[in-house]
Amino acid sequence: MKVGSITITVTVELDGDPLLMTGATMTVACETLDGSDSHDLITKAAATTMVTNSIRNGVPVTIQTTGSNGARPT
Repeated sequence: MKVGSITITVTVELDGDPLLMTGATMTVACETLDGSDSHDLITKAAATTMVTNSIRNGVPVTIQTTGSNGARPT
């Protein structure tokens, strides 16, 4: 299977104070060059993609500052 074009749109849901992301929906449109069904490819990608799995499992976030005093963790 060869992919002709792929379009991915991500919609996030925000709620709370402070405002937090409470959900995300990824919409995928994938056209193959030979016209075959791309469902299996999208399903495999959804199970193995680094970004999706990282968001699902949560990741630590580090914020660093830079300036005349150098970078230091916040």
